[in-house]
Amino acid sequence: MTTTMTMDDRTVRRSRLRPAAALGAIAVLLLVTGELFWWPSTDQPTEVDAVIMLGGGGDRLGRALDLIEGDVAPTLVVSSPLRPALPYQPLGRFCEDPHDFELICFDPQPETTRGESQYVARLAHQRGWDEVAVVVSTDQVTRARMLLDRCWDGTIRMVATSHDQPAAWRAIYEWGAMSRAMLTRRSC
Repeated sequence: MTTTMTMDDRTVRRSRLRPAAALGAIAVLLLVTGELFWWPSTDQPTEVDAVIMLGGGGDRLGRALDLIEGDVAPTLVVSSPLRPALPYQPLGRFCEDPHDFELICFDPQPETTRGESQYVARLAHQRGWDEVAVVVSTDQVTRARMLLDRCWDGTIRMVATSHDQPAAWRAIYEWGAMSRAMLTRRSC
């Protein structure tokens, strides 16, 4: 016995598949977002040449200082963009005060993760560093690793800290920044 499908049967079948396909696409997008930006692979460095703190939200400085105080590295490198229009400078006093460790504060040009990666790569080459720990917020781990890896062939240990903005907002921002880094700015 053969069954013949009518036009109405096909329309019903397609209309049932559309929501399922949409839900499947959303599930895949959330899984990829989680893997890239919410639960990326991070490291627990034990000894490196320097701790690098890239700019951004969250308690990055606290996490970087924990690593320095734990004798993970003798040098702390801090991205501290200079903003002449502001009456204060981010981390200005911290960068000017004396410390028990070597501190290098720099103003990245351009003032982006890419500019920070370029500076860190130049410094690592000049200093002969083989391995660094990079402190960023969790959502930035994947992109920061990719950008620094493009500029420098040393070992990069990523250390994450939470961000003070909502995870959904950060994921949207990171998707845009990651897309730009992968599609239009593919070099160091």
